[in-house]
Amino acid sequence: SFYMWNNVQFGNAQDAEIERVVRELLQPFQPAFEEEMAVEREVTKTLRQGFAEWKGHATIISGRRGSGKTWAWQSALKNAPGVAVVSMSAGQVPREAIAAEYGIDFWAFKEVLKQIKMKLAQTDGLLDVPVIVLEVQHATRRVVEGIHSFAKALSS
Repeated sequence: SFYMWNNVQFGNAQDAEIERVVRELLQPFQPAFEEEMAVEREVTKTLRQGFAEWKGHATIISGRRGSGKTWAWQSALKNAPGVAVVSMSAGQVPREAIAAEYGIDFWAFKEVLKQIKMKLAQTDGLLDVPVIVLEVQHATRRVVEGIHSFAKALSS
């Protein structure tokens, strides 16, 4: 059984989807690169420390293609639960990317983050709060504005 309010579905179906995404995101994050290719760098230590002390502000990692951005954040978050990675295609905004990546809407994603934050508070892991990584290939003005409004909406 479920009910609708403001075009958002509540009840068993959505609860099951939220629980599915929570379980998925609480799995330890595994980088996409091979372990033997990993070399500890100062940037990894700095990012890991920043993530451990992070309390809710945005961290932006930018640079030229091939400069090691993805490697750096993936190395820093290795084995950390609570990491949501959302790949954004050109012109896509975060809400659309979340729906494509996890199959839930923004409001359900907010609930996922809330539940993950409560679970992380009960552990002694690297993170106290969930980390959302938006992998943006080409940042158009629409994408940047979408990320800004997304961050504001998440913080409210």
